Amino acid sequence: MFLIGQPKFSLWVVGRPHLLLIIVYILIFIYFMKSWEEKKSNRTIILAICLVVIWFIPFVQKTLDDSLTITMLDVGQAESIVVELPRNQGTYVIDVGEEVTFSNEIKHNNYKQIIKPFYGRKEYLQ
Repeated sequence: MFLIGQPKFSLWVVGRPHLLLIIVYILIFIYFMKSWEEKKSNRTIILAICLVVIWFIPFVQKTLDDSLTITMLDVGQAESIVVELPRNQGTYVIDVGEEVTFSNEIKHNNYKQIIKPFYGRKEYLQ
């Protein structure tokens, strides 16, 4: 996952997963490990598939959402507008007040202090 988010042309933000999803994932993982230890291969394969499916449920939910979201962020001298299109067709950030780069050498504070925390707390998974 670390390598997927690293290209300079993209940024992969998944947000915070729902607590129930985390609990279900942990329970299935524990049952998966128990089945693996008992060498029950059919059950282990089914549980492994369930773990992968549970991991991708939040991404599928986002593509089924028909709502258009417009958010205004206070970036200091003016506002920044974040437009999220229906069915995860795209996200546009308008007028962030400075140049935004997605590298490790971020020189400005608007991205680091306002925009990045917005996407970090954004619950894309619900």
